[in-house]
Amino acid sequence: MAEGALRTALLVEVPEAAPAVSDWLERTCGAKPSSGVPPHVTVLFPFVPAALVDIELIDDLRRVF
Repeated sequence: MAEGALRTALLVEVPEAAPAVSDWLERTCGAKPSSGVPPHVTVLFPFVPAALVDIELIDDLRRVF
């Protein structure tokens, strides 16, 4: 992968986990790439190259999940 290339992940958001993880996230994420990512379970990382994410892929994922 080229340096600086965008990476993707397949995540399932779990907003109900926020009370359990919010304090930890505040202390550990800072300005890291995960900053701003909601509480979640990571299904797959890395997923696909960012350049391959398009509406067809998103529609396929919606059908599966």
